[in-house]
Amino acid sequence: MAVLVEAISVITRRDAIDAKYPGGWAAFISAAPNATGSPRMTARITKREAISAINRASALTLNSTSTHFANVNTSKSVCWFDIPVEKFTSGKYGALDLLLVSEGGNMIYHLRVPASYVQGNLSKFHVRDDKESVSLDLSSLASNAFQDVRPGSKKMPFAQFLVKSLSLALNGRPANG
Repeated sequence: MAVLVEAISVITRRDAIDAKYPGGWAAFISAAPNATGSPRMTARITKREAISAINRASALTLNSTSTHFANVNTSKSVCWFDIPVEKFTSGKYGALDLLLVSEGGNMIYHLRVPASYVQGNLSKFHVRDDKESVSLDLSSLASNAFQDVRPGSKKMPFAQFLVKSLSLALNGRPANG
């Protein structure tokens, strides 16, 4: 039996939705549900774009060496990180910056995690022996936001390290700037 599946993708600038859709972005999102009751947008930004957006919106100067980045994995609602254990234990970094991009690509969450937090709790995280790295699955769900939900971990929280939540327009720039 043959089945035909068709799909249409429409790409629209967020500022156009804000300007032309009655009620703007918030009204558009609430009126555009999928089968799960929430929109599924697939906008993705790069690590470089995320660092640039955070740096523009704050007095920080993040760099690529101490900053780790992940877009949300929409099939699991997590941001996945593999960070070398050495970054937490060497004493070279007082803290590591994690940038998590929301499912729709319209939010960046900046967490600044003290290296001592992971080093002091290393046994509570999943450590990959093959890569000598701490593997984190940080939840993007509101019910357990920024909690490590990787199997084999002790569900350690990271929400207390949230520095900034930055709303983005679809061009990767801060929505108000």
